[in-house]
Amino acid sequence: MAAGILQARLPHVDVSSAGTGAMVDSPADPLARQVLATAARIDIDAHRARQITAELVLKAEIVLVMETLHKRWIISRFPAAAGRTFLLGEFGGFEVADPYLGTEQDFIACYASIVRGVDAWVEKIARLAS
Repeated sequence: MAAGILQARLPHVDVSSAGTGAMVDSPADPLARQVLATAARIDIDAHRARQITAELVLKAEIVLVMETLHKRWIISRFPAAAGRTFLLGEFGGFEVADPYLGTEQDFIACYASIVRGVDAWVEKIARLAS
């Protein structure tokens, strides 16, 4: 959901998504697709999960993660990402709970957290991209 929201807010920026435990080639969760389509008219039907790789990390100017555990995992495996890896909720001091296998309400709450984090990052990323 975060990549879809970021891409919609920053259409001129190359946004990509990868996970630390992604089920490779799986589509976005149906509830994630539904919440994004309903709340923001964002279509992520084409999304397919992939694992994070050294190549993706090295290519990225910034790596945004949902949880501190993800940040630690990435930095432990890709030390060059240490200064470029941040929580999506960095500026609000929060983590985004993974709604995987949750209810529609869990996905709605996740969406709200992601929007809050994206709102804090959009201007900063736009400045980096210009």
